Amino acid sequence: MRTEHSDQLLEQLQSIDLALRYDAAVKLAKLGSTESIETLVEFVEKRHFQYHNCYEVVELLGDLKDERAVDPLIGLLELPSHVVGTAMLALLNIDIARGNRAVFEIMRHLSPALGWSAASMIADREGRFIKDLLVLIRDDDALMRARVAYALGIIASSHSDSDIEAALTVTLKDTDAKVRHQAASAIAKARIQSAFDALMIARHDSDIFVRQSAAEGLYNLGIRPEESLLFLIDSLTHEHWLVCRGAIWALQRIAHPDAVEPLIQLLQHHDETIIRSYAANALAVIQDQRALQPLLESLSDTNEYVRTAAVKAVVELGGPAMLPKLTDALFDTELVVQQAVIETWERFEYHPI
Repeated sequence: MRTEHSDQLLEQLQSIDLALRYDAAVKLAKLGSTESIETLVEFVEKRHFQYHNCYEVVELLGDLKDERAVDPLIGLLELPSHVVGTAMLALLNIDIARGNRAVFEIMRHLSPALGWSAASMIADREGRFIKDLLVLIRDDDALMRARVAYALGIIASSHSDSDIEAALTVTLKDTDAKVRHQAASAIAKARIQSAFDALMIARHDSDIFVRQSAAEGLYNLGIRPEESLLFLIDSLTHEHWLVCRGAIWALQRIAHPDAVEPLIQLLQHHDETIIRSYAANALAVIQDQRALQPLLESLSDTNEYVRTAAVKAVVELGGPAMLPKLTDALFDTELVVQQAVIETWERFEYHPI
């Protein structure tokens, strides 16, 4: 229903003042009016991002669900900027075939940030694209198959579907190790019982990342849990930091107390700072009090990112009683550590005298 205010905004759509015109279009869109579509499309097509927040405009185009916005939004997918993610979400909201196809194609993108984000967004559509994904799991492009397996795993974690379970199980035999890894990881997180036999075979895979995910999956299914746990703990000492990281993440999800001491050893002695940081995070999640003192000591680690992780982990594990222990870290030489302390104190509304 039109009001005096909306009529005034419609008049401003004709203004030669671009800032005023775009501002009026945004306000109309927030009112649910599609009469601002053409002006918002102009904003996108001419890349007039200096006149208004481009993220807000793109999001509003998705909310209005007007087909006229599809092609301009597809054009944004070619930009090397963060607005691409917002554009993908807008296209999926509009839910027109060519827009959806454009988002699916982003899963082929060499950029990990874009490719995996597209897969995650597609998976989050509550099963809307299951049939499409089941076709693409057989795509010629291994990178596409890996990301599709990842997306199917997200869906399978909250949506029981025998076709998804069967597809992921078959994908454990893919010729590409990265695809097998994603399939095994998806099966492990979704706890797919029907994949038991395939996981038993995958634990002997030539790729260690596949073996790690198979071990986690078997542990989650209660199949040889001690053997699977030991394999993951042994992986913590692997020479390649990515293998070590995979083991940390798996053990963090499993949260078994036997992993605590090995993770403390990583926190205290591993050469890679990123591994020490991951170990701190994992110990906070596992919630075993044996890790509290080592985490407090890590507030003095030589690396600022480890110290930052320790700030958060100490309070996650020890609770509000640990907030005063962060006082020295507030005066850390690195801003990132200081900021972590301030954010943690604010989260608990802690105001030291």
